[in-house]
Amino acid sequence: MTNRAVFIAGLMTETNTFSPIKTDLGAFEEQGLYYGDGTRRAPDALHLLAMSHWRALADDKAWTTVESLAAFAQPAGPTNRDCYEAFRAAILDDLQRAGEVDLVLLNLHGAMVAEGLDDCEGDLLQAIREITGPDVAVGALLDLHAHLTPAMVRSADLIISYKHYPHDDIVERAAELFRLTSDVASHRISPAAAVADCRLIGLWPTTGPAMASIVNELTELEKRPDILTASLVHGFPWGDVEDAGARALVYANGNPGSAKAAALYIARRFHSQREAVSSRYHSIEQALDEAAKVAEGPIVLADMADNAGGGAPSDSTFLLQAMLERGMSNAIIGCYFDPQSVERCFAAGNGASARLELGGKHGIASGPSLPVKVRVIALEQDHWQTGLGGSRVHLGRTALVDAGGIFIAICSVRAQVFAPDAFVGLGVDVETMHVVAVKSTQHFHSRFAPIARRVIYVATPGAISPQYDRLPFTKRDSDVWPINADPPPPHLLDLKAT
Repeated sequence: MTNRAVFIAGLMTETNTFSPIKTDLGAFEEQGLYYGDGTRRAPDALHLLAMSHWRALADDKAWTTVESLAAFAQPAGPTNRDCYEAFRAAILDDLQRAGEVDLVLLNLHGAMVAEGLDDCEGDLLQAIREITGPDVAVGALLDLHAHLTPAMVRSADLIISYKHYPHDDIVERAAELFRLTSDVASHRISPAAAVADCRLIGLWPTTGPAMASIVNELTELEKRPDILTASLVHGFPWGDVEDAGARALVYANGNPGSAKAAALYIARRFHSQREAVSSRYHSIEQALDEAAKVAEGPIVLADMADNAGGGAPSDSTFLLQAMLERGMSNAIIGCYFDPQSVERCFAAGNGASARLELGGKHGIASGPSLPVKVRVIALEQDHWQTGLGGSRVHLGRTALVDAGGIFIAICSVRAQVFAPDAFVGLGVDVETMHVVAVKSTQHFHSRFAPIARRVIYVATPGAISPQYDRLPFTKRDSDVWPINADPPPPHLLDLKAT
């Protein structure tokens, strides 16, 4: 296949419909908003990893790449409708101006909600298909935590989601999508899709043995000659939409029956293991008690419910207050999203003492601000950390302070903690700490687990509580676990347009 044209674009945010934080144009600009030049200007940005890889693969084949929008906003509440529609128009206008293209590859999240529109990705894919017609191969890469909808599947030739949580396989999945979508364009394969609803809502790290075995079954399925690709899309539990929940997606080569049987198999397997694969977590007091039993660190405490990566403010002080009350030392916690406290530290200067009203600034889920006297240890104008896939995640102006033996990292750009360099870059040797508390749910695991004596998940109060049966869903049927303790078995979705 020579002289092919590949159209690439990306639009990503994960919407927590219960989050108090708005998602507007500024939220996308803060993370890096690019119109046609993202892979040249910021190839190592998290939302450019897949697109940069697609460009490299196309360059290797001497194909033409037509690049459009690359947009990403940190997870938060629903996106401003005008903002979404402007992004949609930019992608569609670029596609129309591109003329004849052979492949369209989209880097999406899959759980983006705009005001009055619950399925942004389905809406975008439908509009793209209306422009391309049936003969152009359209592929979409989704985050593991997507709401997989019939509209998405109908409008794309192929959809592939990440298999791992933490998402350490982004580039691998992007390469798979490129290869298979190219095969569609060359008429070497004819994908037939099937989707099975698992009837489960939750969060399932794939680092434990039970979930790892299910991921392994997906890869074993793909070794069959009739199966092209298989995904288990976990869903995003803090999105109040009709299609919330886990779904199995399988593509067979020209054989709808094989796809349906395989999708149902994976969904039933997952459904039957729902108790075994569920996350285990501790209360704050239980977690601190457990940490005290371990003589040597680092013990990593994951503040699960205040994770910016799920739409939380990342400024609750519940865990920190408990640590201070116990008189803990040789500990570090972060990263707190509190630009006001950062500026107070910068005004005080390195080595100075300051009084902060830390956190508690973004609604009821943040809890109250915590008055704390600190000494400023380090100040960074443009701090950053290593993110998924080796990407570079900016934290902005950042301060490290000492509150009587507990170090606190405070940043001006909201982000979850991915890697030790979030702290090491401020001068902290995390491997000498007894306790390292991170505002993250699971993405910290790849880089912290290898140095941790123990990892403890802590269910603090916050915007992404793991008590899924208590979330105020209004749009999803209540036939899902754990809302329903004995849910009906998985079933195949009707993918035809109604």
